Amino acid sequence: DIKAAATPFKFQRNLQPLRLSYEFDGETRTLENFLERTIGTSFLVIQNDTIIDERYLNGGSDTDRFTSWSAGKSFVATLVGMALDEGLIKNLDDPITTYLPTLKGSAYDGVPIKHVLQMGSAIQFDETYGNRFADINTFFAKVFLLGQRAENVMASYPSKGPSGEKFDYVSMDTQALGMLVRTVFNKSLSKLMEERLWQPLGMEAQANWQQHRDDADGVALGYCCLNARLRDYARFGKFYLEAYSSKGLGAELLPEDWANKMTEPATNAHAPSGKDSKGKPYSGRGYSQHFW
Repeated sequence: DIKAAATPFKFQRNLQPLRLSYEFDGETRTLENFLERTIGTSFLVIQNDTIIDERYLNGGSDTDRFTSWSAGKSFVATLVGMALDEGLIKNLDDPITTYLPTLKGSAYDGVPIKHVLQMGSAIQFDETYGNRFADINTFFAKVFLLGQRAENVMASYPSKGPSGEKFDYVSMDTQALGMLVRTVFNKSLSKLMEERLWQPLGMEAQANWQQHRDDADGVALGYCCLNARLRDYARFGKFYLEAYSSKGLGAELLPEDWANKMTEPATNAHAPSGKDSKGKPYSGRGYSQHFW
């Protein structure tokens, strides 16, 4: 569990119709078409701290917690930035195994933290969701069905070459960063979220982070599975908007220029035109610091 803030930040409300349309594939499409086609559960637009559109669909409501899936990765990376700002991590060029000696001998041995942030660790991990035998799917089976420790499974994947040269989106990089922040802060991921983000940002509702086990030995799955209300995800967006404009809590709690680096591709592979190590193009959005 991640407790709600004692003093929640309140958005103003000025709801107004959003008559949006766009051209795609020779057709004029609307926002309503898009939400219906993608089976959306919620939609929220905030401008200048004012909610101008908020809607819930397909059974969703304003009191529901929506699972983050991989958006949770960006929360973990934010905690890395905070650890760097406080000197708990000296330099992003440091090997991650400087802080995590338990990963020595694994694919992460000697890999700089910045390469892990960039999804450039070069760990051999198949994240093809449609393949039931891909690593991302067998990982779930090993931790949830067989009860194996997530970090033991993570350490079993080999390296496929030097780090920092390619961009391959692999969830185990975030799991490694989750280990990193838990170690340097000496606290669980959920407790860190509560103290470092949920309370300072004025999150309105309790959230939670799914663990791989429901006992004292459980470890949060840092690469996914944060569950929070829609408006609290928006508060996280506000935090980064302020960091990017160098004002407010976002700028105060993160290293200088951290947010700007999110729009600077580390290599050509990370640029909007980049391709993964198999030559497959990504979405055309670019990637840096665990943000698209």
